[in-house]
Amino acid sequence: MGTTVKDAGPNSGFGLRWAIIRNPEKGLAARGFALAELVLLPFSFVTCGYVVVNGVLGRFGVDVSGCLPTWLSGRVLTVLIAAAIGYVTNWLAILMLFRPYEEKKWLFVWPQGLLPRNKANMARQIGHQVGNELLPAEALIAEFEQEARSFLSRPETMEKGRKMAQEMLQRHEEDIVRLLVPEIENAVGGILERFITPDQLQTFWDETLAPRLKDPETRDFLAKKIIEVIQTNAPELVRTIRTRLRAHLSALPLLPDFLVDPIMDFFADEAVIRSLLAEWLSAQSTQDMFRDKLLLVGEKAGEWLKSEQGRVKLEGFTGELKRKGRAFITQYVREEIPKLVSRAFSSEKLWNWVENTALPNAKDRLLAYLAENKDALVEKLRLAERVEDAINAQDIAHFHRILNELAAQHLSAIQVLGYVLGALVGGIQLLAR
Repeated sequence: MGTTVKDAGPNSGFGLRWAIIRNPEKGLAARGFALAELVLLPFSFVTCGYVVVNGVLGRFGVDVSGCLPTWLSGRVLTVLIAAAIGYVTNWLAILMLFRPYEEKKWLFVWPQGLLPRNKANMARQIGHQVGNELLPAEALIAEFEQEARSFLSRPETMEKGRKMAQEMLQRHEEDIVRLLVPEIENAVGGILERFITPDQLQTFWDETLAPRLKDPETRDFLAKKIIEVIQTNAPELVRTIRTRLRAHLSALPLLPDFLVDPIMDFFADEAVIRSLLAEWLSAQSTQDMFRDKLLLVGEKAGEWLKSEQGRVKLEGFTGELKRKGRAFITQYVREEIPKLVSRAFSSEKLWNWVENTALPNAKDRLLAYLAENKDALVEKLRLAERVEDAINAQDIAHFHRILNELAAQHLSAIQVLGYVLGALVGGIQLLAR
């Protein structure tokens, strides 16, 4: 029951023929052949059955032809028998291409269909023809190389790449930032840990700053800059001196308050102090004093840095500097990385570099790789073996259904024309008598 239902389905031979008849989009010839096959198949089998039954019963003296109408016996029956034989032989020949799908040893005349029996050999031959004649691997690689060259040279390739990159950025901006920020923070933190240490600061002092302070020209330059800074801030310095002096005089217990202002006016006149300060700053001895003090400060600082106290201070200083540096970098990175990534993907310079440098370089490298590894790529393609494996893996029953579906019209025509040719042969035999 299950087999009968399956064979009567839309993928069976009769189901496909019936579908062709009902499909108005099919041509008249296709629908006509399908209808003729549906009619002629049972009619041909009935005719052949009649011949078999008549032959068997004839041996026992029974003539079945007497049961037939007068118009059907004689010449008409001869033509019908020849036509039925022509139809059934074509039908049987097509069927024997596939059936039986698996070998049936008890069918010693025809244990297996032609295609299933020779499947491995056919797969090998077809694979050889496809891989070496129809689609040689060398030609495929050459075509791929040409297509790759053309693709990388098209202007729209750059535009598509740009749009894809920008769309990807928009979709995954948060993920990109979440990935980059910790990496940058760790990288910067590693730099801070490596370079901001007491030993590094000590080395920087010994190798860079201390030699500079020992250089006379450097100390002259620094002394002049110190004097310039003092001269620039002289008015504020004088006012600070006067304010501190006034506060000191006011705090003296034996000095009346009414004497503070006269003393200030006499001993600490602002104009006089400015004049004296300017005179002192412009003297060469002052510059020499600052220059000598800088040398002394450098020597004392070097000794202090090497002391235990200096070491402790440096460790605290570097630790605080690294902490603040990490905090600053973290805040900066979290605020600026999204903007930086967005600007990078929108930058015309970036895409000009990609178009004028990256893509040509990638194209050259790809083509060079294809040229250098052509033999290896041909071997990896294994086109003939792949075709052979695919055919061997193909289910014959499934292939039969596909062929039946694709060529239903033509298979119908072959069988119907077999009936017609058989009828012509029968007619010729009658004329030849």
